[in-house]
Amino acid sequence: MKNILFFIVLFFTICISIDAQEKLNAEQLKLRAGIEFFLREEGFVPEIDSDGDITFKKEGEKYYVLIDNRDLSPFYLSISKFYSYESKYSRRKISENLDELNLKKAVKVLLYENYFILQSEMFLVDIENFKYVFYKLLSQLEALNEEVKNLSSSVEDGLIEGAGESGVFLVNEDFSSHSYLWKTSKGKVSFKDGRMIFKDTGASGYSDIIYTLPKNLYNEDFQLSFSMKVSFDERYSSMFFILGTRWDDSYRLGFCDWGNGKIVISYGTKGDSTKYYDYSTASNLDLSVAHQYTMIKRGKKVEWYADGKMLFSTTIDSVVDMNLLGFLVPSRHVIEVDYLTLKLI
Repeated sequence: MKNILFFIVLFFTICISIDAQEKLNAEQLKLRAGIEFFLREEGFVPEIDSDGDITFKKEGEKYYVLIDNRDLSPFYLSISKFYSYESKYSRRKISENLDELNLKKAVKVLLYENYFILQSEMFLVDIENFKYVFYKLLSQLEALNEEVKNLSSSVEDGLIEGAGESGVFLVNEDFSSHSYLWKTSKGKVSFKDGRMIFKDTGASGYSDIIYTLPKNLYNEDFQLSFSMKVSFDERYSSMFFILGTRWDDSYRLGFCDWGNGKIVISYGTKGDSTKYYDYSTASNLDLSVAHQYTMIKRGKKVEWYADGKMLFSTTIDSVVDMNLLGFLVPSRHVIEVDYLTLKLI
């Protein structure tokens, strides 16, 4: 019976997607199917994600099993967990202790700008090797996670690393679960794989999704960052990020598709909304992937960055209350946001 179930799992695993087939060869797919079957026998509920990796949960925590397609004899794989910098984690303290943390047996910490990864790795010849060390690797990951938490336990509530002593955060979203802080008048919102996906469902006009801020930011200096992918469904239309009280009284950043591959950004308040930046000539322009956008406001001066490169600098030339932040999406358009932070500087 086990052999029959094994081949059923193997068959459906190989048929999951063309992309997954292109990543892994037949032997690697067989190993992946064997791991998936083992996890299912152990009481987990493994799945194959869109990247062809195995995911499963243990006590509510999500793990990833990744098989490297470059290695065959022996195979090479990793078991990973992803974390965002929340109040219980400190990027600075993790970075300061990174060398010591990475001395632990068979596990390591990978540090990135907006998240970090705890990862265990192994070479193996067959599925039996994986079975033998699986629970030991999990226990090592859990122990490392506890150590990272302990290192960060002295972080002062309300502070974001890198923002300076006055860097009080107002918004810190990684969208790993449904956020009830975002409200929409219409449109469809979903939270999946750490992303907020928002699409307009009307035949015309705009849908909005809005976050209410605890204070008016007009007289504050702040930094706003978000990673976003924009999908245009038709030419000659726009998607806008807004920071204000409503659409016609806000500072905004708009992505406008003027057709023929021409993408521009409009920016400013209602009074100076004719300012444009030719985004088509920007380096690494690819609207099929997410880009990191950052707004820094000091006084009335505003700077916008894309992937760390400054796009333009302008001023807010009228009094604009900044009590809300959000997105306006026209019909048949979609945005995907996977991280958003707002902190005073």
